[in-house]
Amino acid sequence: MKELYEVENVKIYSISDPVPYSLWIAETPSNTQGGFVVHLDGAVKGILSNDSPQAIDWMEMSYDKIQEGGKLVNESTIQNI
Repeated sequence: MKELYEVENVKIYSISDPVPYSLWIAETPSNTQGGFVVHLDGAVKGILSNDSPQAIDWMEMSYDKIQEGGKLVNESTIQNI
């Protein structure tokens, strides 16, 4: 995780409530793509990605909602993992 934390323009948030999926959004100069990975019982059960404007809007709204309840992970938190 330390290597990911050191990547420019990457922010990592931690939340206390379990989430049944991991959500990601990646922007490039020519495209925005997003997706999520569904988890159950510690295993990946499905992966979905999409670049349609409607899907990206939904993912951004979902991400914002999760982020509001999260705490930005800082360097000292990373060192304790």
